[in-house]
Amino acid sequence: MYNYKDISGTSAERAKSFLEKALNRDYATSFKEHVSIFKKYMDRFLFILEKTNKMELTTDKRVENFAQTNDAHLVATYFQFGRYLLISSSQPGGQPANLQGIWNDKLLPSWDSKYTCNINV
Repeated sequence: MYNYKDISGTSAERAKSFLEKALNRDYATSFKEHVSIFKKYMDRFLFILEKTNKMELTTDKRVENFAQTNDAHLVATYFQFGRYLLISSSQPGGQPANLQGIWNDKLLPSWDSKYTCNINV
């Protein structure tokens, strides 16, 4: 496992190593392993709010109309999306998710992309 205190090597070499390992794995095997690991976290509980006819619309339209509509299912969808992001960005043996997660593409991100403890803890 990698540790944030380990500053040996270069990011390009480390990324190349990860990619080479991934390219040498069979997709079906990798996918099956991923689903097994991911389901372990996602299946721990169920959160369902009422389904509405708004589910027929695209997500961008549902978000746009949210202030004027009662789209409880969109609330549940966003909740599950947040779980997906947290599970994807914070796995045992790795670093915990920071403020922006692993998708931040900025050299100087908002709020410095810090680790914080707040009401969500």
